[in-house]
Amino acid sequence: MRYVVAVKREARGQWTESLSEFLTRIPGAGNILSSPDSPRVQVDLTTEGVQRLQEVAGHMLHIEPLIPHKTFVPSS
Repeated sequence: MRYVVAVKREARGQWTESLSEFLTRIPGAGNILSSPDSPRVQVDLTTEGVQRLQEVAGHMLHIEPLIPHKTFVPSS
């Protein structure tokens, strides 16, 4: 499942590495989409990956499922 992972605002001064690089070391994480040094990424996580991420860095990260939105297109 696709998630959005972001460094909490109050933790940004303490976060010292690329979030993308950090996520490559989390088992169950893959297909990481972000720009370099971005404090927010999209990543595919397994259930175990979410649990591990919460254990290791949950106090510094927001971890939320990506919710797709349909764009409203008015009819002509």
